[in-house]
Amino acid sequence: MAMMTCSRGIARASRPLSSWSLSSSRRRLGSRLRRWPASSGRHASCAPSASSSSSTSSSSPSSSSSSSSSSSAAAATSTGTKASRRRAEILSSVEVVGASTGGPLPEDWNNKVLLIDKPLDWTSFDVCGKLRGLVRTKKVGHAGTLDPQATGLLIVCVGRATKTVDHYQGLGKAYEGTLRLGEATSSYDHCTPVERTAEWVHLSDGDITESASRFVGEIMQLPPMFSAIKRKGKKLYELARKGITVEREPRPVRVDEFRVWREEGGDPQTVNFYIRCGKGTYVRSLVHDLGEGMGTCAHMTSLRRTEIGEYSVASAWKLERLVEHLQRRRDEEDRLLAQKFSAKKF
Repeated sequence: MAMMTCSRGIARASRPLSSWSLSSSRRRLGSRLRRWPASSGRHASCAPSASSSSSTSSSSPSSSSSSSSSSSAAAATSTGTKASRRRAEILSSVEVVGASTGGPLPEDWNNKVLLIDKPLDWTSFDVCGKLRGLVRTKKVGHAGTLDPQATGLLIVCVGRATKTVDHYQGLGKAYEGTLRLGEATSSYDHCTPVERTAEWVHLSDGDITESASRFVGEIMQLPPMFSAIKRKGKKLYELARKGITVEREPRPVRVDEFRVWREEGGDPQTVNFYIRCGKGTYVRSLVHDLGEGMGTCAHMTSLRRTEIGEYSVASAWKLERLVEHLQRRRDEEDRLLAQKFSAKKF
């Protein structure tokens, strides 16, 4: 059978081509050659050209690839520069709306930045969803997540201003909160049960202050398992809730200030803190590492974001108050629209 197959193949190969087959092959080849640029890599010598062989050889693979790389890099740089210019233009025209800015709420919400005082148990996504319906704009996004158990300043960008989210996310932040010594949880905060205890009574105020000072500056921080960081397409907190722990890489973060103190006459196991830090810093991890550094353990019991860059929570809208104002305006708009429609109908 093998011999028969081979002989048939030879016979087929040796069969003469018709003139129609040859001409159609030439047409296809000519079409391909016309599509190849004369200076394109290894096909340059095949392209029709009146130039000498020396000029043809100059279009070598290395020169072509280097030219292509240079063009790609230049295009990427140009695109990045244009995007930066557009973002700068939008930033210069953005209107920041806070409770302390005075005056009525804007009629047009495009290109606005809202300062919100996020309440407890709301996710940052929930806040955006609530506002999206009230301002009648699909493009609503927040600049820097606040966990549900945290309160404080949340910057919300609306309309064209959503293109500036990265700018606001990159600003420094300030937090205040409390931690509890001698008790550790898997989430590093009070949202999961205490799973380990350690001695803490021997720690003085000076010990706690000295330990906190070691975390000021550029440090490497291990993100907590209960975080939104993705690993193979899954968020770490999804794995953590199933009891799965995976390896995490330490990340460089910046801590500008870390102050700790205990209230006079208060619970000695509870410590107040104030932290100023850069983008990507996990305050829960700082609290956890502070406890470990003192030979004990600790977890965060409350957190409030007080500042983002130049913006303060003191200037922010209380969410419930803003929602009340926006809902009242929307109801009035709907009422007027219904009246207008009714007048046209009759």
